[in-house]
Amino acid sequence: MKIMVLNSTKNYALDTNILIAMAQDNLEQNRILERLFGFFRQNKIKPFIPDKCLYEYFSVLSNLNKLKQTDIDVYKNFDYFVDDINFIILRQTDYTHYLVRDLLHKKGVSGKYIHDIVVIATLLENQIDCIITQNKKDFEGILGLEVMSLDDIALG
Repeated sequence: MKIMVLNSTKNYALDTNILIAMAQDNLEQNRILERLFGFFRQNKIKPFIPDKCLYEYFSVLSNLNKLKQTDIDVYKNFDYFVDDINFIILRQTDYTHYLVRDLLHKKGVSGKYIHDIVVIATLLENQIDCIITQNKKDFEGILGLEVMSLDDIALG
């Protein structure tokens, strides 16, 4: 595992699984997240969240609630996050589909990975330097995009 240091001059995006991790009762993960968000607050960094990740977050947690696998109040948890972190939503534009098409051709993926390609295109289009995710393999190999997991982050 390569330890990576956060840099206050970069633009960071959060993947869906980081949003979901905030709602889970994992003490070690919660400590890392709290330090990460503290770093964002201290350095006046507003992390970015691609709109596709936001919709996936609502979908996953509402399905877990429906299946009674969690008692998380999806909207209350999200409202806390919005108030606490003050993130910026990245939206797809008219150009996004061109990037998606090019990335699909270059990476040769299909099926469930198209979601990740749309997220990557949205990040690249908005000049995002780094994505923080628990699924690094989904984003690796994209020129100009640094990929970090919670385990990689050194917060000092």
